[in-house]
Amino acid sequence: GQPRWQTRTHTSVLYGRMVANARTLIFQTFDDHVVALDRATGKLVLGTSEDAFPIDVAATDDTLVVALRRGAPSRIEARPAP
Repeated sequence: GQPRWQTRTHTSVLYGRMVANARTLIFQTFDDHVVALDRATGKLVLGTSEDAFPIDVAATDDTLVVALRRGAPSRIEARPAP
């Protein structure tokens, strides 16, 4: 296949694994951000700065789940998906 789009994140991507739902690609960065890009265009939809280290993300079409490490104990948050 051919690339549909490319985009710069302006930061290091923490993991190569991305989570996708119907609208977005979601990943975490080395500087404690959770980023969502529009699947069709590659444009930034969400870029949150977390107050703890994001260790994993998961998503459905309507829910974004972020696991955060704050030391002890770890915390998991569910938010509306971008």
